[in-house]
Amino acid sequence: MDAPRKIKLVSPGVLRIEWDEKIKFDYPLKFIRENSPDAENKLTQIKSVKEEENTGSENPLKFQVENIEVMGNYAIRIFWKDGFSDGIYPWDLLFKLGRYLEVTNDLHQDFEHKH
Repeated sequence: MDAPRKIKLVSPGVLRIEWDEKIKFDYPLKFIRENSPDAENKLTQIKSVKEEENTGSENPLKFQVENIEVMGNYAIRIFWKDGFSDGIYPWDLLFKLGRYLEVTNDLHQDFEHKH
């Protein structure tokens, strides 16, 4: 998988990745964080859900980006403002997540138009 042409935070909650002239995806940061390939993040997600159920609150820094670092020619590493930075997002995973978001959005739009 080729590296994207451009990676940019387009708003406080959205990361845009442009793969080529025709393909670009807007990724909600919450979606990116919740789909981190890091095993520790998966455990943290489970604990976080339980804490939210008990306290009704979530760390507001959890879905805010401090920095994004390109890892060679294969991935990015996101440094989140809550201190988490173990997740490395390979290009192929990001592209698949982008396609998933695209299909999901299309399905929601189709459903809304038919009903």
